[in-house]
Amino acid sequence: MPIIDSVNTFVEKWSALLDEIDADEIRAKVYAFIESSRFEEDCRVLGFDMDTFESLKKHCNYDSENDPEKSFEELVDICSDYHVLGNAIFSQWRYYNHWAYDPRAEFNTKEFRTAFKKLQELACQ
Repeated sequence: MPIIDSVNTFVEKWSALLDEIDADEIRAKVYAFIESSRFEEDCRVLGFDMDTFESLKKHCNYDSENDPEKSFEELVDICSDYHVLGNAIFSQWRYYNHWAYDPRAEFNTKEFRTAFKKLQELACQ
């Protein structure tokens, strides 16, 4: 299957769950997303690695010690490599899955929607 088809299937599948999260006022569906081993499996099938944003920082020449902090969305915006972006999406998911203090309160569907849209654009190139 061509990469664009695989990426589109990935984005459509997980965007549907983001829609459910947005519709759920108590945000219980956040846990369905961040605790899903299927998301991790889908990322790995596409060849993405959870690299704690290292490839994104390198790709975007981002040095958190010397640069002002940039948001995930700002880094996504300047990323031009779909594989690097896939790694970043996987890493962002892992942040919520493993490190976030209050994932349900912190979770931001817009981050993932922005990243998914950009991922589709990059996979088409």
